[in-house]
Amino acid sequence: MFSTIFESLLRRIYPRLFALQRIHSQDVVWIRSIRHVENVPFNGDSRRTSIMETMIGKHSFQLGIESGTWVGNTTQWLVKHLPRVISIEYDKGLLGVANLRLGLIEHLELRYGPSEDILPMLINQHRDKCLFVYLDAHDRQTEPPLGKELAAISKHQNILVAIDDFRIPGTPFGFGTYAGVALDVAYLRRYVPNDIVVYGPSYPCDELTGKKRGWVVFAIGPIAADLHSNAKQLGLMVLHQQ
Repeated sequence: MFSTIFESLLRRIYPRLFALQRIHSQDVVWIRSIRHVENVPFNGDSRRTSIMETMIGKHSFQLGIESGTWVGNTTQWLVKHLPRVISIEYDKGLLGVANLRLGLIEHLELRYGPSEDILPMLINQHRDKCLFVYLDAHDRQTEPPLGKELAAISKHQNILVAIDDFRIPGTPFGFGTYAGVALDVAYLRRYVPNDIVVYGPSYPCDELTGKKRGWVVFAIGPIAADLHSNAKQLGLMVLHQQ
């Protein structure tokens, strides 16, 4: 009863917050997702945040695409550093929280649906733009959508890509394993050509706060040369297939 009245009130005050399709009154599960709200991006990894800020600041990215909005913790950071952001989320409860937090931001578009379908379409639509892409939509019981996302991304010619929950060999960084599939360089190479250099953190995991999750970054096109020449200074190392 209370949640229905509360949502009705929010609809009157902030109509844009409920503009997304398929988020209805019966989907009040987003109320339970509020506990995940934090004001720190990238799983609380301050070193990663600094690296991303440096790279984004050096290049004229026209659009940021995020797969896996969650509750908008990283999305909130992205909209402060990019001129336009599109964020995709498959869970309506989580997306509802992100919409409540960030739905009034004009240069942010939140999309509901499977990122393996939406992201390739966006990559194709914006093939002439300089893109930053953050992939974090792989928290599912089945094989993650990462494969189809990477297959589309590898065809773009001017893009910087960061992937969360990735295995960094020989380190205690946490990483994802979904349906028996580990997110590592071997998995990445199924979809990304060998000539694209992949980097991971060279800084120690134990100096971090937050969830201490592994991650990787790679670039295609003009950005790749800059990333390569500054990798060591940024705190990155080249990752090879084991």
